[in-house]
Amino acid sequence: MIKMIFNIIWLGLFSFFMLVEFASAKSPSDRFALIIGANDGGADRVKLRYTGNDARTIADTLRQVGGFSPKNTLLVLDKNKKTIIASIKRFKKLMKNTESPTFFFYYSGHSNSKGLLINDDTLTYKELRRHISRLNAKVKVIILDSCESGSLIVSKGGKKRPGFLKNLFSETEGLAIITSSSADEYSQESASLKGSFFTHFLASGLKGAADANRDRRITIHEAYQYTYQNTINHTVGSKVGVQHPSYDFQLTGMGDLFLSDLRGRSSRLRFHKKTGRFFIRADDGTLVAEIEQTNSNPREISLEGGKYILTYEAGEYYFVSRFTIGKKETKSVDKMIFTRFDRSAAVGRGDNQYPQFYKKVGYTVSIWPSNREPGLYGNNELSTVAIGLPMGYAPRVSGLTLSLGGYFVEDFKGVMVSPAFNYAFQEALGVQVSGGLNYGSTMEGGQVAPINTSSEIVGVQVGLLNHARSLYGLQLGLVNFGGQARGLQLGLVNIADNVKGISIAPIMIVRNGIRKMEFWTDHIQSTAVSLISGTQYYYSAFHLGNTQGNLLFGMSFGLRLPVLDHSEWRVDTGILKTRSLKFDSENYTNRFTIIRHRFTFLYKLFSKHRLMIGVTKDAFTFPHIEAINTKIKSYLSDKSVYFERHPWGPQLGWSYDLP
Repeated sequence: MIKMIFNIIWLGLFSFFMLVEFASAKSPSDRFALIIGANDGGADRVKLRYTGNDARTIADTLRQVGGFSPKNTLLVLDKNKKTIIASIKRFKKLMKNTESPTFFFYYSGHSNSKGLLINDDTLTYKELRRHISRLNAKVKVIILDSCESGSLIVSKGGKKRPGFLKNLFSETEGLAIITSSSADEYSQESASLKGSFFTHFLASGLKGAADANRDRRITIHEAYQYTYQNTINHTVGSKVGVQHPSYDFQLTGMGDLFLSDLRGRSSRLRFHKKTGRFFIRADDGTLVAEIEQTNSNPREISLEGGKYILTYEAGEYYFVSRFTIGKKETKSVDKMIFTRFDRSAAVGRGDNQYPQFYKKVGYTVSIWPSNREPGLYGNNELSTVAIGLPMGYAPRVSGLTLSLGGYFVEDFKGVMVSPAFNYAFQEALGVQVSGGLNYGSTMEGGQVAPINTSSEIVGVQVGLLNHARSLYGLQLGLVNFGGQARGLQLGLVNIADNVKGISIAPIMIVRNGIRKMEFWTDHIQSTAVSLISGTQYYYSAFHLGNTQGNLLFGMSFGLRLPVLDHSEWRVDTGILKTRSLKFDSENYTNRFTIIRHRFTFLYKLFSKHRLMIGVTKDAFTFPHIEAINTKIKSYLSDKSVYFERHPWGPQLGWSYDLP
């Protein structure tokens, strides 16, 4: 009897815990997340570098500690407005059979006071609210990491709030909005972080750095408080000014709204006695999280299993330790062995809040590149001369880099010379010369090679093919690619997203420039179609048509002056070719060259269509060899070319703006 009662009790307890476990296992399916990264904010905006990194960081963090399952988390990178709206609508179907779902929307990219800037479109805050409001989510969380994103709050009637909320509720209903900046501020990226300050501290906070009450759960106000304080602290001295995150919480219910739960979900790094600011880097040197540790507030950080590098500063020294942490393992920082580095002897790179340290050596000779471990202090030389036989790798070079093949370096200051390639993963200050490829992530100076490429260059690129996502200087080559070009592009083909300078080439493709298809006829009985492409003020044109029954083709270059939104003035000079022309009752069968000067006015009639009215002045040249007119032929007895000018004549046409 007693045994039967015991079995019943045991079965009841077992069933109870199974139900609890089942409910816990189901909870992730109640959470849905749409994570968006958009580097391209349109032709008039500088392309961002790290929105994809930001978006992946948030997506990984939510999956790791936020209770968001992979199937309910959608990552959208560098798509258009239409795709983003369709992605929001997709969640209406995903949440259809879910009771009391939570919807999390994150965006990293460009924005202004009106809305999110995606390519050349604007997803207004009003549209964003409307689409999200149609979802049947019980709780909606919107987080925007973009310039002037605080306008989403202001436009609704809220206001910038530098403090924090208390008594938030988690069996909650309603809307919570957090923005990385106020309505009139820039949001800032960091090359050291490979991402934005705001997102970095938001992710660090959700992993445990924001756990103020040490209950291993991060509420929305803990996450905001931590992110707010650290974003301000790390942007207070920046060139564009301090950045103030803002919020608007409209939540009702009973309990806290938890954004992450660290209890038993992942590996943990425990901080207790050791104090200071700690930086946790992945094995490849990528900064994963950071935390300010004091004796009065021991904390833990949630990590994925893997290899890491931990650094912290204390007084005049930096301390470094490398460790491996297993799945669901807990490691104590106090038990780690650290290597001490003298702060005064260290050389920082980039933002000194996220240091890389090096010890100086006179020269480095390598036969083959060693393993790239930029965050590991066992590979931290600062070389004056680096030589590769035939190839090599050095963390940092300040002087001369030579190789018989190619050379890799984290960053350098000086000159790099190689017959095959030069590759700088990070900052480069100086000159790269090679017979094949030059690459510098952030380049100040010059690149000379058949192929030159850089994320950002302040200086000169000279080669057959030049590429720079951001150009401040000169590109001289056959083909030039410039994402944001501020300076001069000179080549055969110039391609750019945005030109704020001069682009000169027979073929120019500029996203924020002009692209037109034009049809015209003129006074010498020509009918042709022209393709116009170029910047707002300088363009090239290719012409193809018929004149007096013969093929007509050629190109021209010109200057353009926009007048308001509906008209423009143009002046250009071009060269046209045709086989035969007839004027003044004389017929010249020749391969004619027509040098044409044209002055044109275009008036916008409707939509993308313009009426084109102009005048042309032509000069005709042709070799005497094929001329059949005896009068002209005798005239050319001691001349190689006959030259005939005609007065100004009319030209009429129709212009259409291409997408």
